[in-house]
Order: sequence, then structure tokens, then C-alpha cells
Amino acid sequence: MGARTDAARAEVLTARQALNTLYEGPRSVPPALSRSLDARARVTAATQPRLPDRVVPAAYVPAPAPAPALPPVPVASAWPFASPTVARVPAAAKSDDAVGRAGCTTCGGYHSTLDGPSFHSSLGGNCPDGQCTAGRQACDALPTRCDTVFGAFFGNLYQSLCCPDPCYKPIWEPAANASFFADYVRPRTITRFRYDNLQDMLRPNRNEYFLKQTNPKALKSKFLRTDPSVNLQQVYYYQEVAGAMGSFFIETPYRQLDPIFSPTTAGFADMNFGTKSVFFDTELLQLGFQFKSYMPTGNASKGLGTGHVSLEPSLLGTLKITQGTYFQGQLGQWIPLGATNKIGGGIFFWYLSLNQVLAYVTPSSPLIATFEMDGWSFESGGYT
Repeated sequence: MGARTDAARAEVLTARQALNTLYEGPRSVPPALSRSLDARARVTAATQPRLPDRVVPAAYVPAPAPAPALPPVPVASAWPFASPTVARVPAAAKSDDAVGRAGCTTCGGYHSTLDGPSFHSSLGGNCPDGQCTAGRQACDALPTRCDTVFGAFFGNLYQSLCCPDPCYKPIWEPAANASFFADYVRPRTITRFRYDNLQDMLRPNRNEYFLKQTNPKALKSKFLRTDPSVNLQQVYYYQEVAGAMGSFFIETPYRQLDPIFSPTTAGFADMNFGTKSVFFDTELLQLGFQFKSYMPTGNASKGLGTGHVSLEPSLLGTLKITQGTYFQGQLGQWIPLGATNKIGGGIFFWYLSLNQVLAYVTPSSPLIATFEMDGWSFESGGYT
């Protein structure tokens, strides 16, 4: 009976030692495993066969053999036979210089400082070293000089293309989308109202971009065929519904037109709608494509529309220069369909904006200054 009992205790002891090795250090053995092992020990002891008692004279009763000593176990372990005063020293951590960090690491010199500048290394940025995250193939660094503005910029741009930062999380940054005229890259569900006031606008029907050619019969002048100048006020209602990487928007304007000779008119002008998508998104640079269509919903005979369909594809971009400084731009082409002969024509336009955070009223409410330059290039067409 003694041999069988020792074997059962040795089996339970072996299981305890295996669990203690597995859960050594700050981790303790789960309570479920502890209860399971205790139940197994009780079942093993209960199923051992009992030998019949023998009557032995008291003079010949041998002294009980001492119980085998149990090995030390961790203090955090909850075993019934564990000694609360003995602690096991954890094994020393192993290190290997050939093993890289597999967590959320970054790969470029620029990405190592998320709030650093993108242009010049003297402003706090670093040169790209071509090192990527663990498990990815390294990028060969470009032979550019990091002590120049363009060298550092193109080096970090190449790094962001070759090895995107896995820690980058796209968010809406107000300073990166603060331009008044350039459309923003980041899709966002938003409702917006906007007001434009154009005073003394010369040649208003040029290329039929704002309005259709004026009807000479409506003029009060006997010497002019069209209004040489108009005042235009317009309120826009804009609604955008966005997803992760794209959006759909619609814009409806209400216009009041005050020409010099023609009667003043007011009403809804041509509405437009379109889609927007982001095809390159890093902290350094975001690029997107927008396609807008204009529908002739306004009364063109009263100066409230162009009287034809127009298409407007454009490229959107935002560049982070320093923390709180962004360069925002839009390049596009306005294409009229069915415009008046010799009057309608295409227009190339560009909107450029430099946005700078001046102060934060609250942590989420920045005060932003914007310096903007816009231009339109009339490629063909004419005016009356």
C-alpha cells in the first residue's frame, strides 16, 4: 500500500512541477487547473486498494517512515501543499541580437518622430535609413542628401511609399483641411453652408463658367450686347456622406444676380454632385481624386445657370511640413458639354493654401491662419 500511495503522490507532484514551470514568474496557475489537479489527487487516493489490517505486537511496530520532501513552489501559486515562505527565482530572460522587435515599430526616419517635419533634418526630422518593420523586406535608401530640403523630402516620400508606417492611423486633422477654396482630401460626413460675394465681376459670361451668354433683348442699353459687370451673391448647401476611403457629396446653391443693365434675379442655380476617394494616405502626404458633375438646374435665361452640363475631375493633396503646418492644394479641369459655340471653353484651375495652427483654444479647437492663392486658366472660348 505504501508503494502505491507513493506512486500516486509522485504522479500528482510531477503534474504540479510542470504547471509551476509553465506559470512561473508573475503569472499564477489558473484556479480551474488547480481545482482539477486537487480532484485528481482525491480520486487517486480514494481508488487505491486497502490491505487488511494486521495485528502486530506493540514491541514490533516499526516507526513510520518520514514523508518525502516536496520541492519549493512559487508564492503566487495556490496549491494546498505549497509553502508560502519559499519563492522560486525566475529564469533570466534570453536575448538574441538577430531577433528584431515584432511590435508596432516604425520604419523610416521621418516616421520615428510622428510630429516631426517632413522637409529638413535640421528642423528635427531624420534621414530615411531604409529599415522596415520586422517581417518586411528592407527598402534600399535613395542616394539623396538629407541636409537639403528636397533631398530630405524625396527621401522620406520614397520611404513612405516603399515601407508604409504600420502605426499610422488616419484621422481628421483640421489644419490639413482648412483651405477656403481647395477641397479637402479626407472624406468626411459633414453638412456645410457657405456664402460667396462677388462684386463688380467683369465679363461674367466668359466661357460660360458662371452664367450663360446674356440675352441682348433683355438689356436696357442700346449700345451694349451684354452686361459688362455684375454683382453676384450665392449661398451653398453642401452635404457629404463618407466611408473609410471615399465619399459622395451634393451641393445646391441659391443665387442673387445684380447686373448693371439687366433686371436683378434670384433663385436656385446649377446644382453639382460627385464622388471623392483617397488613393494614397500616409502621415507625410495624402492624395485623392474627386469627380464633380454640374447639372443645369438653374434658369439660364435669368443668369441663374450655364444651360449645359459640365464635368470637373481634380486631384487633391495635403502635405505635412511641420507640426501644425500643412500645404493643401487642388488641381483640376472644368469641361463644358453643349456650351454656346465660340463662347464655351475649358478651364484649368489650381487652388493652393498654406495652413498654420496659431493656438489651441481647447485641445480639439485650433485657431488656424490660412494663406491662399487661386488661379483659373481659360484654355479656349470667349465672351461677349
